[in-house]
Parts: sequence; C-alpha cells; structure tokens
Amino acid sequence: RQEVGSPQLVAVSPMTRTLQTASLAFPDIPEPAAGRAPLVRPPFVATSLARERVGNHSCDGRRERVALEGEFPHVDFSEVADGADEMWEHKEVEPDGMNSTACGARAGRLLAWLWRRPEPEIAVVSHWVFLSHLLRPHGLDDAFVQMGNAEMRFVTLQERAARPSSRSSSDSSSGPKQEL
Repeated sequence: RQEVGSPQLVAVSPMTRTLQTASLAFPDIPEPAAGRAPLVRPPFVATSLARERVGNHSCDGRRERVALEGEFPHVDFSEVADGADEMWEHKEVEPDGMNSTACGARAGRLLAWLWRRPEPEIAVVSHWVFLSHLLRPHGLDDAFVQMGNAEMRFVTLQERAARPSSRSSSDSSSGPKQEL
C-alpha cells in the first residue's frame, strides 16, 4: 500500500468480515515504529451495494446497523439501512448463485455510485462472488475474478469511446495486488 499510495476513500460492504478486512488493510497508525511514517486511515463508507450476493446461508446476512456502528466507529454507515438486514428476504440466487440477475443489477448500481463519487482513487472491499458479478460483464475473465481470501486487485475505470455516457471496468493491472 505504501508503494503506490493510499486511496482517498474505502467503499466497503457492511458485512462484518469485510469491515474487519478493510480495517486491517487500511489501518490508522499515528505512532509507527521508529523510522516509519504514520499511516492515516482514509475515510470509510459502508454501502449495501457492495455486499455479498444475498444467498440462503446465515453468513450472507448483515448484522444490525447499530451493532456495526459500535464495533466500527471509523466507518460511515449512512449508506446502510437502519435496523436489521433490509436485503435478507430478497435472495439473489436466480438463475443461480454465480449468475444472479439481481446481484448483477446491484453490481451495476455500485459502479454508477462509484462514478458519482468525487474521489479519484477508491478501494472497494467486497466479496469475490459479488466482484465476479461486477467485473465479468466488463471483459475481465474468470481467472482474474477468482480471488483468494483478502486478496486485492487493481482495476481502472475508463470511459468507453463508443458510448461517452457509459463507463466500464477495464485495464486490469498485472502489477502488485492493491485496491480495486
């Protein structure tokens, strides 16, 4: 992370496991060991748009927002509904979990949300099944999309020449694994 700089924003799924991963990946270390520069955590925004596909397993459910706010006070939860998991009853498993129409549509909404953000460098901390729904329609093959636990990748968003008002994920870097 220090080799390429820090993002100006961390957009994170409101699921506990991604909040934990994001907090570890982008720490706030105001007094590091001798000879090292302090690390200042970028702002975090939790968004349900980046959450894992809503499946049939209890681990696919979100905890209540108030509990998450207490455990992760450095995260802005204003993009997450109050109370219990508002998406839990709306499973994203048709036609199947790896090709969910509803999850793919939500991935498109996340991409639009990212485009509206003013920050030029945003780290997205999410889940590999969701990220496959986000990236596959934009030409990134399954070998790129299949990710390990807590693995990071670069993706650059660029405008398409054929459709100036549309934007897509492209130009994946084969360099060091980093923010998405």
